[in-house]
Amino acid sequence: MLLNKKVIYILTFCPLIFLQSCVSAPPEVYASVPLINGESHPSGEYLPEGMQASLESKKAGEHFTYDNKQMKLGRDYMSALGLNCKEVQVVSKVTVSYETSICKSEKGWFLIPSLMDKRTSEFMEG
Repeated sequence: MLLNKKVIYILTFCPLIFLQSCVSAPPEVYASVPLINGESHPSGEYLPEGMQASLESKKAGEHFTYDNKQMKLGRDYMSALGLNCKEVQVVSKVTVSYETSICKSEKGWFLIPSLMDKRTSEFMEG
């Protein structure tokens, strides 16, 4: 009889203890060291002045030419640094097409260099 009471207590209170830990809020964590200091500096090349204003109004699916390459705009997105960016597909009749991005900083639109050369599928040295 005493053993049955202990089992009943254990079966009653153990789930309650586990449930209590599930409903309590986790501790709040604050960053003490900033991950980004100051202004970010884009590593890509800026697009020409004449192209800057036209990119603002272009929508996904529209084409433009840069550096003798036909480029097709994709969707808009926000980068991890908080910059407005657009996906770009570089369409070529001579080489294999590849995708990259353009982003807008305070100085204008710039082309993001690809981490991987998609024409050869090898990492670029740089």
